[in-house]
Amino acid sequence: MKKLVTCILVFAALASVAYADTEKQSKSADQYLADLAPDKEEKAIIEAAQWAGDNKKKEAVDKLMALLDDERENVRLFSVMALGYIGDEKAVESLNKSLLGDGSAEVRYAAMLASFRLGSTKSVEAWKEAREKETDPYIQDFLKKVEARALQKKK
Repeated sequence: MKKLVTCILVFAALASVAYADTEKQSKSADQYLADLAPDKEEKAIIEAAQWAGDNKKKEAVDKLMALLDDERENVRLFSVMALGYIGDEKAVESLNKSLLGDGSAEVRYAAMLASFRLGSTKSVEAWKEAREKETDPYIQDFLKKVEARALQKKK
């Protein structure tokens, strides 16, 4: 009898975990897009930004660009990364602005990578300016390597 009760309890526990995962996955696109608002909790925004980037949701680009001015560093970071994954040319100027002016080196680095991923010629001047004024050694190193590689390709 104890084994039967134990089996039933284990089964019930596993079923509730599976149900919880299903509930988590059942969030709609509209709900994710609604979570890309500055008044939402940081965790919800980050989850929505990851979803938008993973699914390359171009309809999220305007909301993600607006979040680049958020005071929360992680919100800006995940928004920049999502913009890079989505790859919409519309985001180039916002990414360049983050590359050149964000107070967080992590956000600037992510913005640089996102702008390289987009590959827009509109970012060339921003890359040059970042190369001259950047103080973060990782960003400086990356920009030097990119410049050296570009010079080798020209030969």
